[in-house]
Amino acid sequence: MSGSPNLFLDGTKLLFHPDRVAAWQRGERIFPLHLDIAPAGACNHRCTFCIVDYKDNRSGVLPGPVLNQLLEESARLGVRSVLFAGDGEPLLNRDLPAAVEVGARAGLSMALNTNAVLLDEKTARRILPHLEWVRISVAAGMADTYSRIHRTKAADFDRVFANIAAASAVKRELGLPVTIGVQQILLPENSHEVVELAERVRDAGADYFVVKRFAEQGLNTFSAPSDLHRCCEDAFRAAEALARPGFAVIIRRQNFEDDGHRDYRRCLGLPFLAYVLADGGVYTCCGFYGEPAFCYGNLHTDSFETIWRSARRAAVTERVETSLDVEKCMKHCRHHNINKVAWELRHPPAHVNFI
Repeated sequence: MSGSPNLFLDGTKLLFHPDRVAAWQRGERIFPLHLDIAPAGACNHRCTFCIVDYKDNRSGVLPGPVLNQLLEESARLGVRSVLFAGDGEPLLNRDLPAAVEVGARAGLSMALNTNAVLLDEKTARRILPHLEWVRISVAAGMADTYSRIHRTKAADFDRVFANIAAASAVKRELGLPVTIGVQQILLPENSHEVVELAERVRDAGADYFVVKRFAEQGLNTFSAPSDLHRCCEDAFRAAEALARPGFAVIIRRQNFEDDGHRDYRRCLGLPFLAYVLADGGVYTCCGFYGEPAFCYGNLHTDSFETIWRSARRAAVTERVETSLDVEKCMKHCRHHNINKVAWELRHPPAHVNFI
């Protein structure tokens, strides 16, 4: 659609980085292409579907000097992108706007996941010029449903949409290339409000609205039916009919139909992607946030380069690659699609020259 963002939300973009993939295939030590960074461990919401709802202790922020050093150092080492997300609300860290500016000067591609309660116009004007995209989590199309799912006051609903509208206006005023989107996780509690939410997102001036499946985390008690999407096709089609030039509606049907089956037998994707939490720990993946056995080291005691080059990181990676049972891992993790490619490259079929 003319004027709508050309988004790739399913699968992996790994093969757009053939130099890093080739170095990995040669057995070289590579630095990750991407970091997920949690500037804050706390959150101003307590969403029922939160991936880290199992964590009792969610507090603290990554101090500005540590965050800034991480961004400058990772850019120098070849990290190409950073997503500010993690186990809390990134904008609770007051040092984040300054860190975004530091990352921009370092040449990083950066993005933000947020619930947008704190994304006021002043903050938007400061950070949007330096971000490639912002994705806002909104779980319902009506304030009362929103407050129940996000476990917050209903007034946040109107505040979030005022902030989305203000950010979208800033984007247009300044002619920024940043993409602003709103994501709904499909749940039994909100499946009847897909169209209402799509309409609100469109009217707020965002670039896209997307609906995706709930990702099960075995440590949480909350769950959602894996086939929930099958009864929502009429709503999906009605939402898609709201699309127009400059506004896309994306129903991630491929994501819904992926049952999490793993053709690969081991997790090989750790070298390409890593996670940094607000406690300073550098972790393997989102499925093991805060687990010491899956922590490479801590930025409060060592630099990112030292951690990545350490015997500890090598040992954790080797253990995961050789002995972790991936069938027991969280389904639909960020490494899932990377592993599909990595496994095939490590275990090629016969006659690969016949393309």
